[in-house]
Amino acid sequence: MEPKKKIKTRFPRARVRFACIRSVAALVALAFGLLLRLAVISNERSLKFVLSPFARAVSLFFGCRYYWESGRGYVIPQRNAVLTEECSGLAWFSLAFPLLVFLFFPSSLAVALEKEILLRHIMKALMVAGIAAFAANLLRLLSSQAFGPIKESLGLDFYSAHNAEGMLIFLAAFLASVVFMKRSEKHE
Repeated sequence: MEPKKKIKTRFPRARVRFACIRSVAALVALAFGLLLRLAVISNERSLKFVLSPFARAVSLFFGCRYYWESGRGYVIPQRNAVLTEECSGLAWFSLAFPLLVFLFFPSSLAVALEKEILLRHIMKALMVAGIAAFAANLLRLLSSQAFGPIKESLGLDFYSAHNAEGMLIFLAAFLASVVFMKRSEKHE
């Protein structure tokens, strides 16, 4: 009988454990994003706080007034628009933040913990996702209002076109976030 040969695997146990830790970190970030979204949406006062910069930007850009209507959101009657919790960008943030944490998790957990790289990495992913979510959402709302009449003249459903436009803008923002994270990783 031949002795059993030890099979070499491509991924040693340490890498498998590290991949599990990386996945857990991404799940924790996802939970954080979802809890943040739930906390903002469930509280009308915090929802008003999150939506107010977007309402101000739309009103400044198009020269119209807005007001808060309880239970609905910010109403901009001149533009026939209502900014609701879907317009906050929190759904995109709660997806982008854990993805950035997962994609750019430090390569060595021991070194990351020793040099406090892990905390810096998570904070950087949080800031990049937050800024990208805000900028992409603002661009989506402004372009939606600017091109609304054109969409209607082409016979497009406003909400379908608005959602497609939003998906393209958020995809571009996520790709820009990935490029930024990759470039900043090289400088560390």
